[in-house]
Amino acid sequence: MTNQESTPSDWSKTPAAMVSTAILGIASISGLIWSMTTTAATPTVHTQQIIKTGQPPPAKLLVNINTAGTNQLQLLPSIGPKLAQRIIDDRTENGQFKSLKDLDRVKGIGPKTLKRLADWVTITTP
Repeated sequence: MTNQESTPSDWSKTPAAMVSTAILGIASISGLIWSMTTTAATPTVHTQQIIKTGQPPPAKLLVNINTAGTNQLQLLPSIGPKLAQRIIDDRTENGQFKSLKDLDRVKGIGPKTLKRLADWVTITTP
């Protein structure tokens, strides 16, 4: 009987290792892009835009809260789908917003959110 040593296969050359390496690489690049483009005043949606389109965000994003739909409103910091719909519902029920301060009549928008939105909102009437 011969004593054969089994040699371990080189895991680093297996398909699983290659896939793992690719996933880690993509995650690292995504994290780098996120860290370079996200600040407290910048909506994280811009990071997603760069990853999806390869294009940098616009120099200044202004959303007209009197005409914007739910998708446009969600580009604003702190505004998700539910809050975007509440803005539209309020606009429909109570009329257009005349100033940024009028947004505080929407449930879920308070002084902190108004402060975050100040640089991103424009108000014009159609």
